[in-house]
Amino acid sequence: MKVFIYLFIALFFLSIQGKGQQAGDSAPDFTLQQLQGGNFTLSGQTGKVVFIFWLGYACPFCKSAAPSINSDIINTFKGRSNFVAIGVDTWNGSKTQVQGFKSQTGLDVNYLMQGSSAAQSWSTTYDRLSVVDKNGEIVFKGTQGSSSDINNAKMTIESALSMTTATESLEKNALGFTNYPNPFSTQTTIHFQLKKNGSVSLILYDLTGKKVLEITRKTFATGEHQIVFSRTQLNNGIYFLRLNANGQISTQKMIIR
Repeated sequence: MKVFIYLFIALFFLSIQGKGQQAGDSAPDFTLQQLQGGNFTLSGQTGKVVFIFWLGYACPFCKSAAPSINSDIINTFKGRSNFVAIGVDTWNGSKTQVQGFKSQTGLDVNYLMQGSSAAQSWSTTYDRLSVVDKNGEIVFKGTQGSSSDINNAKMTIESALSMTTATESLEKNALGFTNYPNPFSTQTTIHFQLKKNGSVSLILYDLTGKKVLEITRKTFATGEHQIVFSRTQLNNGIYFLRLNANGQISTQKMIIR
């Protein structure tokens, strides 16, 4: 009987997968009970990057992916005050059952109970990963098994945290240097501001520090500026934008996917 219940849940969620919200949309809000007690509200995490592991307490694929999620994502970002990791049990298990998943996998996230309605509002299913940025927008919504999306989610978190830090320090950063969207697939808009006229160079490097492209090198006037950058022949991956304005240097991580 239990097998038929799991099959029904799987078919139900697969039937709604691919619909609803996508990256760039506002994240549907939800309030769920935490395994350790009290409630967790997604909209209450404004200003933080939220990583979501949609799981089923007895899902073998979720259990298999959990150790890699723990080592590659949780252990990488858990020390950041602006990062939150949650595991939403979409199979509506009991506390004992969800605690069993936690004990078996060792996954160090904030476990949320009775999450089938939240998954439905997100048009997603178990064994999926999602990322919400500091503004409450979806920046990653996995459409394949979580083990296949760990690296994609990790890169998105890195970018979202970088954007959060850049925004928080904007008033302190004389250059106001950001690019959005980030990650991007076709083009992104680079923003910076100058307090006085001056020479500006904007150079793109790869992860090895090798110069890939000189985007611009000319004199700009005082004020805010925007440059639309298209990926042209660049491969997917992580790059670094280096802005040198009047001798003041700032670097921004840029992800193409």
